[in-house]
Amino acid sequence: DFLQCVRDCNPFFGGGEGNLPECVMKRGLVRTALKGNYGVMMLDRPPVNAMNLELWEELLEAFEALEADPKVFGVVFASTVEKNVFTAGIDLSELNRETTTEERLVR
Repeated sequence: DFLQCVRDCNPFFGGGEGNLPECVMKRGLVRTALKGNYGVMMLDRPPVNAMNLELWEELLEAFEALEADPKVFGVVFASTVEKNVFTAGIDLSELNRETTTEERLVR
């Protein structure tokens, strides 16, 4: 069922790289699962899913893929980190990099 698919994708519930179900597409930092008419997007950037530019870009790519599928009616967000946290928010190191410019961050 749907919740079992989420559990299988999440190391917190004993899932993980070696035993991902067929319903999962693993990107670098985002896992996407389909179950029936719903998609599951799981943030996978331990230890606290800090949101860097790469994660934002992968989220956009995953959203666009799910949006293009006419069978998908909704999306559920989840986290694969083993701590009791969904995300810590923006990765502050992104703001202090030499390559950080307004053009790079605003897309």
